[in-house]
Amino acid sequence: MNSDGCLGPKFTGITQETILNRLTQSIFASLVLTALTMGVFSAAQSVGPESVVRRWIRAVQSGDASSASVLINQPLQSQYSGWLIDAAATLPAGSSTRLVSKQRSGSLVILTTEHRVNPTMAAARYWVLQREGGKWRIDPQRTYQFVDQAVRMP
Repeated sequence: MNSDGCLGPKFTGITQETILNRLTQSIFASLVLTALTMGVFSAAQSVGPESVVRRWIRAVQSGDASSASVLINQPLQSQYSGWLIDAAATLPAGSSTRLVSKQRSGSLVILTTEHRVNPTMAAARYWVLQREGGKWRIDPQRTYQFVDQAVRMP
């Protein structure tokens, strides 16, 4: 640093104070961008089709009918909803849910999930979801029909 507070001949006019101000601004901008990214990612995780399936399983396994009912597009008392409740209730309690595949066409998505309790025990499930009014909901009838058709394949 020379006598006028500058860092040297190559950096004439750039003082330590300028560097500290720019560094502080850069750190602040990085923190804001990180917080924004995490917020968007968190929001996307809680409203996407994968999240709906996870919340459905949790609601069914805990017996929370009011939470479960808003995650499907048919009444809980319907025949297909009963089948879907059984499909979720038979999953191992405490299993981790992993998305295996996702096929989307317009407002419909088909998910394949794997539910694992330990390295040797896993169960797979298929889910058909429809986006209605900006929200993803599981379609019990289409899910049943998809599984039924997949099982009947030669």
